[in-house]
Amino acid sequence: MTKEAEANAEQDRVAKEKVEVRNSTDNTAYAAEKMLKEHAEKVSADQKKEVEELISRARETLQAEDLDAMKSATEALNSKIQEISTEMYRQAASSADAQAPEGEAPTRGTTPKADSSGDVIDADYEVVDKDKDKKA
Repeated sequence: MTKEAEANAEQDRVAKEKVEVRNSTDNTAYAAEKMLKEHAEKVSADQKKEVEELISRARETLQAEDLDAMKSATEALNSKIQEISTEMYRQAASSADAQAPEGEAPTRGTTPKADSSGDVIDADYEVVDKDKDKKA
């Protein structure tokens, strides 16, 4: 039985790689479609058309079962999605900066807001241990 497993190890490795590449291609195409639906208003028509063509190409490679073509299509689709995501992030950051009140530094959502009075209260305090008095 171990001899048989050793003899089929290469076939198993190839089959495993094929399944992983297919899953990766399918997942990437699905994620791209989902991104287009969720952010349709933020993506230009040219970019949307280009991504849809890349998704179509990826789906076609799944039907052909050509591993190299699947890898290439997945890489191209990932690259385009990354490019669009970066552009959307820049647009969001610039619009957040533009909406900051005059005279106030723009925030990125990580700075906590001060209380309404803007005063900082610094106080000294002393810890009083009630049990200490009882023991003495």
